[in-house]
Amino acid sequence: VPVLAQQVRDIQGWHNTSWGMSYEEVKALYPNIGNLIQEPDYSPYSYGARLENFLLDDSYYTVAFRFNVNRLESVILYWDGDETALQGTSPLREILIRLTNEYGDPVDDSVVTGYETLVWSRKWYLPTTIIGITLPDYPDTNNNSFFSLHYQER
Repeated sequence: VPVLAQQVRDIQGWHNTSWGMSYEEVKALYPNIGNLIQEPDYSPYSYGARLENFLLDDSYYTVAFRFNVNRLESVILYWDGDETALQGTSPLREILIRLTNEYGDPVDDSVVTGYETLVWSRKWYLPTTIIGITLPDYPDTNNNSFFSLHYQER
């Protein structure tokens, strides 16, 4: 079990959501969220809904809300600089600095996939939430054109 990050405070959700909220409660906060669809790849009880073009700290994200039996259990923000000309410079460095300043040094959770490509990953373990950043396949080439920021109930 990883050691808890040094934190000033714990978070119990993402942005203004809380773990355990229903789809209807999340939709009340984000009226433009898409319809809830089953995601059987995760589990037979897993459902998801997406919010496109969500502006956060001068960058646009696709936000994926994941529910298990209509209970919010994770939120993933996808930043894809190749998808829109509005994106500009990747916010990855600023996010890493901000999270490290707030929660301490992350755990290196990188893995090598079957094709010998590196999936770069860093995680912060808080009492009720795991925060993670994943940069697939190409961190050594300075290609930060795609990354995901994960918030998950612990």
